[in-house]
Amino acid sequence: MKHKLFTFLVLLPTLALFALSAQAVAQDKKDPVKEKGAVRDVKFACSRHGAEHMLLTLSLEVATAPMRTIEFIGAGNGMKWTVQIDGMNVTTPDGATVKVHSGDTIKWSIDAPTGMGIRHGVAFAERGLADAMLNFNAGGQPLVVLNMPPFSTRPDWVAFGTMLWGSLPIDATAMKTVMVSATVK
Repeated sequence: MKHKLFTFLVLLPTLALFALSAQAVAQDKKDPVKEKGAVRDVKFACSRHGAEHMLLTLSLEVATAPMRTIEFIGAGNGMKWTVQIDGMNVTTPDGATVKVHSGDTIKWSIDAPTGMGIRHGVAFAERGLADAMLNFNAGGQPLVVLNMPPFSTRPDWVAFGTMLWGSLPIDATAMKTVMVSATVK
């Protein structure tokens, strides 16, 4: 009898550990970001300024807040995206990651002061990843495979991705021209 009690007491912590591990695995499976096949990161840059400038990454995370509106604005501020989340400017250095949630609306636009022509576009590093994370909305510029020069010849673009896709650069002279609009899946 003592032997069985001893064995039971030795095995009890192991069983408890096993139960906690199983619970953690079950919780991971409920996390849509960790689901098999879920895309976590999508790189994009300005198709006018190159992959070394105006480069940001969208990173999917589990929502802890209501759906948001995120806008990446190409303006006359040099080679940097102005980022707004729900209308508030968010300091985002070149090369940074912007967290997105399922249901968020994202716009890439140009803000051209009256009479000042500004040229920007949007290039995604990998079409498959962009399509997997985003539902692209009607309107804006046509999205095309960017397999022509300079995208196919410049070293920064060649290193940026294998299936570049997005909008060609456009000239905007009107306030807030929407280039691309999408909703996070």
